[in-house]
Amino acid sequence: MYQSIEIIGHLGRSPEHSQTSGGKSMCKFSVAASHGYGDKKETEWFNVVCWEKLADNCAQYLQKGSLVRVEGRQRTNKYTNKDGVEKESKDLIAREVLFLDQKGGEKQE
Repeated sequence: MYQSIEIIGHLGRSPEHSQTSGGKSMCKFSVAASHGYGDKKETEWFNVVCWEKLADNCAQYLQKGSLVRVEGRQRTNKYTNKDGVEKESKDLIAREVLFLDQKGGEKQE
């Protein structure tokens, strides 16, 4: 079996780049993907997680508002909040991130 999710949208915040305790590079960011138009327009938010070289590239070249195409798989995380209620969150684990902005790949400061 193979799971694949593909979204195109804009980053809602600049990427957060970090290293795991084992030294693996990780990058997280959110992407807003919209469909419809006018009053019927709906926006869905996706939490994206990238690893290793892909994480390094995303941290270097992406910023809030960047347009990207992300392909990957969904991962569900279950946790208990501070009130003892079980919750779950979903992440899109990226296999590929295409930078779709026409800015020549340079980070705008």
